[in-house]
Amino acid sequence: NIPGNRTTVYYGHTDPFISSTALSTLIAEFYASARQNSADPNFRRLTLEQVNDPDVQQGVRNIEELIRHYSSRTTEFKEYIAQGPNYLDFVALEENDLIFINQGKTSYQPPETLVALYPKEGTFWHEHPYAIPEADWVTDEQRAAAKVFTEYVRGEEVQRKVLESGFRPVNPSVPVDYPISPELGVDPNQPSTVLEVPDPEVVAQVQSSWQFVKKQADVLLVMDTSGSMQGDKIEQAKTAAAAFLDGMPAQNRVGLVIFDSQPRVYDFNTNSFIYIDPNSMESVEALVSFEGGQNNIRDQVTALEVGGDTSLYDAIEQSIEVLKASRDTEDDRIQSIVVLSDGQDTSSLTSLQEVVDVINTSKEDRNPVIVIPVAYGGDADINALNNIARSSATRVQSGDPENIQQVLEIISSYF
Repeated sequence: NIPGNRTTVYYGHTDPFISSTALSTLIAEFYASARQNSADPNFRRLTLEQVNDPDVQQGVRNIEELIRHYSSRTTEFKEYIAQGPNYLDFVALEENDLIFINQGKTSYQPPETLVALYPKEGTFWHEHPYAIPEADWVTDEQRAAAKVFTEYVRGEEVQRKVLESGFRPVNPSVPVDYPISPELGVDPNQPSTVLEVPDPEVVAQVQSSWQFVKKQADVLLVMDTSGSMQGDKIEQAKTAAAAFLDGMPAQNRVGLVIFDSQPRVYDFNTNSFIYIDPNSMESVEALVSFEGGQNNIRDQVTALEVGGDTSLYDAIEQSIEVLKASRDTEDDRIQSIVVLSDGQDTSSLTSLQEVVDVINTSKEDRNPVIVIPVAYGGDADINALNNIARSSATRVQSGDPENIQQVLEIISSYF
């Protein structure tokens, strides 16, 4: 059953240019789609022709439409999915990551045991190759030392430690045993089918196709420009926002909302910030393709000035309305708000509970609005931001002037 009032399941995986898990996942998706579109569904090895086939690419795109968001690291997904099924229904992970979650080693204790699904079509072994180069610059002494190290790593004592960490031992003298067991959600007798690794040029083409088959996103960056952001805070926030934009794929649509005493959205039609009126959003262009609008939005971030009170709740509630008004019903896109705030709400007409209610109502949409709060500095209202994050099944990201750039770079990988 799908939790709550949702109309679809949620899926997540990492970036195939960064994560080997994601690359294997994407190759497996191409295998599945190619078999669906092939006269011979039992073919053994994925080909370049199949990867370039528009029908196969559309099949992968259909799978990717279930994505809630992406990430550069499995670390994010391990922490998020441990919160329970409201966040994701299934995620592509290595077996040892699932064991890690079920052992309660994440920040959150999972409310129920997660279970590994081994695709009947097949999956991949993620091995750790080790080789001694046959080259003139390798001495006999180095070659002998490498062989000693190989024997040490493959020895029973080390291989038992490997097993304890949730990896399958390579030494046949060490049986596959706990923690690779059903009580931790994994099956020691699986996988029953292993996919063949495609030729290198095919793998490279799968990666190259990523920007065309991945789920695109509409992203509103919502920045606190109240008086408490003065000085180094706003300058570091601008630098962090620039880094956030650096990681944005060209096909995504982006927009900018700022808030002090009142929220304002940047209108690309008039090239100015305007106050948000839900009744007149049809004439406002709040989102543009990043490829075409990035210079404009970067200029606006650079020119930001601070002053006034903090209308945090109004900003989030109105940003959700902006996203909904800008939504193209023909497109299936991630809908997300990344909100950076350094203080408590002091001027909103909207209450915290009303913000939570609006987010909860959005969950009934096929692509609900994801709100990712960033607590900036020690004065941020962590309790309020946690309430907002929980209602959106996300979590608060914390940053300060020293690390805010790194925090926003990680979040940019979600899209």
